[in-house]
Amino acid sequence: MGKYVYMTNFIIEAAEAGQRLDQYAAAKLEGWSRSQLAKNIKAGIITVNGQIAKPHYSMKAGDSMEVGELTLSQPTLRHQEPLDLTGQIEIIAETPDYLVINKPAGLIVHYPPDKPGPEVSGRNPSLVDWLMIHYPQVSQVGDDPSRPGIVHRLDKAVSGLMVIALNHDSFDDLKRQFKKRLVEKHYETLVYGQVAKDEDRITFPLARSTSGKKMAAKPVGSEEGKKAITEFKILQRLINYTLLEVNLKTGRTHQIRAHMAAYGNPIVGDRVYSTANTRRLFKKTGTQRIFLNSIFLSFTDLAGVRQSFSIPVHPELQAFLAKAR
Repeated sequence: MGKYVYMTNFIIEAAEAGQRLDQYAAAKLEGWSRSQLAKNIKAGIITVNGQIAKPHYSMKAGDSMEVGELTLSQPTLRHQEPLDLTGQIEIIAETPDYLVINKPAGLIVHYPPDKPGPEVSGRNPSLVDWLMIHYPQVSQVGDDPSRPGIVHRLDKAVSGLMVIALNHDSFDDLKRQFKKRLVEKHYETLVYGQVAKDEDRITFPLARSTSGKKMAAKPVGSEEGKKAITEFKILQRLINYTLLEVNLKTGRTHQIRAHMAAYGNPIVGDRVYSTANTRRLFKKTGTQRIFLNSIFLSFTDLAGVRQSFSIPVHPELQAFLAKAR
């Protein structure tokens, strides 16, 4: 990691007031991205009026931004050659502000920041690796350089629609919409067994399990775990399965998977939230993936226009559904 000693300060002029601290710092410190500088701000290396501030702090006229020894290296592309993901990532919509894709099952969105690239570790490429090649401007977008432009995620095993921010304004606005639950997301999933109710609302709080590898559903009203709300309605009843449309009201890790398992109807193909019986049944199906697909996504763009996107269920899942009884 490079070390750059600035040991200087900047006085905010009236015309510069109102800018976010990380944006102002990026404008003043050439060669450093907003996400890298946000790390320095959080670490107290960049301060305002001698105090630690948030990256989104709104600068005021007369404020002093003090810069110490920046210790984070500048972001660099991990790959020089295009990744072999041709035909796997379908682009649904592309604008200067955002990208909507159909993520394939088996593709992880991003790795931890200290995980070496596939050319070093031999690991499979991530969605972020692909973005850094095909949309290099995304490297400057967001609060974390290990997941540039990423405002939400899909589990590695899950396929379907995702939106990716391609500039700072879009990133901030999409994050706001997700936080305020203004983004609408629908999934289609096949679960084991017969679901009795035509529709229902699952509200078990979710917390990390003791193993840390999965989420544990807690009793309703429990002080443990984070609030999680999953709504579903039945699309089709089969002898051994039920096809559901699921609407997420919150976005917790493994939310649908953990909720459906706790509800008594684990998702077909889910090896993590499975029982001995569902694992036995899964071996007989011949399919290799979880039956969970993000089929609908709706949000408001920067112009204030509501944008909605939908895709059909993945052909592999459709084929399995045609054989299911």
